[in-house]
Amino acid sequence: MDTSPIVITDDEEVNVGSGTTMDDDLLPQDSISLAEKKKDLGNEQYKIKNYSAALKLYSDAISLCPNLPAFFGNRAACHMMLGDYKQALSDARQAIDLDPSFEKGFIRIAKCCLMLGEFHRNQCLSCLFAQPITANLSPRPTS
Repeated sequence: MDTSPIVITDDEEVNVGSGTTMDDDLLPQDSISLAEKKKDLGNEQYKIKNYSAALKLYSDAISLCPNLPAFFGNRAACHMMLGDYKQALSDARQAIDLDPSFEKGFIRIAKCCLMLGEFHRNQCLSCLFAQPITANLSPRPTS
């Protein structure tokens, strides 16, 4: 039996024997917890404009927990900052597929479509009417 300590690397994936990694052996709750940690680390990298590192961390989070729209939304934001609007559009759409009320997804879809020259009035209207308006909107006062 190997009694050497397991050292966790920056990406938290280390060999524990027989070709498996710690990420492969996680229970569902552990997987969600690790995915949230990766997302938080991604957020830190995003804040300091290290978009490539943030992108990798969000991708790791998605690999661990592929059903949370915020992970796809965050990765879409990274792709946008890196100028990869097609991939950003794909991730934003995935976020909306997972949660049709994910408002940031609609905003990112619109921005990507504009940058790709694919924005049409009908797309804008479908985004606006895809979900009921949740905020109370009042007209601006005229003065």
